[in-house]
Amino acid sequence: MGELNEHPKPSIYDFVDYREFIHATISILRIRGKFSARKFAEEVGFKSCGYMTMVLKRQRNLSTKSAQKVADGLTLSKEEADFFHKLVAFNQSQNPATKDKAYQELFFCKKFKSSRQVDADQYEFFSHWSIVALLEAFGTSLGQASAADLAQALKVDVQDIEHGIEVLSRLKFIERDGMGWRKLEPTLETEPFIRNITVRKFHREMISKALDTIDTLPPSERELGSLTISLSEANFDEVKRRIFQFHQDLNALFSEDPNPEKIYQLNFQFFPLARVKV
Repeated sequence: MGELNEHPKPSIYDFVDYREFIHATISILRIRGKFSARKFAEEVGFKSCGYMTMVLKRQRNLSTKSAQKVADGLTLSKEEADFFHKLVAFNQSQNPATKDKAYQELFFCKKFKSSRQVDADQYEFFSHWSIVALLEAFGTSLGQASAADLAQALKVDVQDIEHGIEVLSRLKFIERDGMGWRKLEPTLETEPFIRNITVRKFHREMISKALDTIDTLPPSERELGSLTISLSEANFDEVKRRIFQFHQDLNALFSEDPNPEKIYQLNFQFFPLARVKV
């Protein structure tokens, strides 16, 4: 495996998919030394020469033992190998809660967080309802408010406001406006499977906030309703389309309100309760 040391290889901390890291490394070796996934599988001791190819094609997963063989074969340091195992756990986890925990584990590594700071900030943005609300607040007169006043308005700690400002600034969602801040038009560009994790976090946060209002706000200050209805798949898709359109219409009509008095959150939960046709 000495050939690996003669050619620069990609940094594992630049990847969120361990398969892409392996593929990128082997690709360099293939170009420079006619190295292949099949040859690599032989040298690290896999019984099947096609095993590595199936892993890279997402037809097979790596066991803990196999992951260690790959880490050794790629001559990863102990720190890199530990991170490689975390990547494997993240990529191969099927349970949303386990996958989310594995994703958080990745950010414990400073080299990865430094390499993918935007991903870390997006995760923070969607993980804390107060940061989302803070962004909206900066589009109102609260943009000129002090951190203490913002904390009082959102009913959070000043430290939460300061952390939110740091995250929003790094994401370039806000910019300085005199002594305060101005909301910009944010654009999020995230890899799909990472976006799925952050969006799930966001919905959990906001649904939790909605539950709180059942007991903390009078009916005059909230609107909570529900509808149970039987639908065909075609009509289900039509209802989803109409809900999306409703979102778009409300945003177009009211997002530029010149005199906002409160910041509101609107949630829709539309999901199956039972299957009629088995």
